[in-house]
This record gives sequence, C-alpha cells and structure tokens, in this order.
Amino acid sequence: MAVIEPCAYSADGKLMKPSPLATLRAKSRMVTPGTKYMPSLDIGYTHFFRITAFGRTAGEARLNSKARIGTLYGRLRQVEGFREIEALKYTDFIHTNRNYAVVFEITYAVERTGTRGQRYDEELGTPYPEYRQDLGKLGFGPETADVLKQR
Repeated sequence: MAVIEPCAYSADGKLMKPSPLATLRAKSRMVTPGTKYMPSLDIGYTHFFRITAFGRTAGEARLNSKARIGTLYGRLRQVEGFREIEALKYTDFIHTNRNYAVVFEITYAVERTGTRGQRYDEELGTPYPEYRQDLGKLGFGPETADVLKQR
C-alpha cells in the first residue's frame, strides 16, 4: 500500500478525497515490495492499495478476491482511525493464459484520533494484532510517509 498525501478536510470538517496527481504518484510507486504486500498505516495520511486475484474461471477469481479483500478489511478495521474513502472493482480476462482477474483499488485514510493507543511503537503496540507476524513473514516493512519527503 502506498502513502498518498496528508489527510485534507473540507470547510465543514469532512474528509476529502486525495488529489488525482498525488494518487497517480502513489500508484506509480506500487512496484516496490513495501507497497505491494504490506499495509501502510501512517497516522494522518491517505493511502492506496491494489489487490489482484486470479482464477481459471470468473467465479474462481471472484472467490479468491473475496478471500483477499476479507483478510485486508479484517485487519484494517482493527486500526484506530481507519476510514475507507473509495473502493473500485475491475474484472478482466487475460488472453495470454486464459485466466480471469479481479482487481480492487482501495483509497483509505488513517485519521488522527488523538488517543494514546493510536501510536505505533514498540512500547504501546501495533496497528492490528497480526502486524508483527505479517512483518516477520515478509522480511521488510511497509512504505511510510517518509517517502513523500524525498520528492
């Protein structure tokens, strides 16, 4: 998952969708392992993630995508301050291998709540219970908001 930009709010206090240019920049960074496999959960930022599931039939691809999206949302809903902004779904037929693909593109935010439990450090805990196990399986961490400072 890629970090897009800091959360922006309208005059009436509602969370706004990130700018298209910032979203395109985040999508262009979706080639590194830290953005493909691990949720970015920087507090006060909007994020983007793409899930692609394949299957030999359209039904199999749908089942695979439901399992993957269920796991993702199961974890993200445990994160304090999580809010979905937009979720788009695409289906495709891949002619070269005759498989089907279902793609979800999810834009979400981790809003600042101001509670002590929202900080993610070694002493206070993790964003969701399986976070340390996920890091151990992958061997690398997620993209952080520091990538935005490198521009």
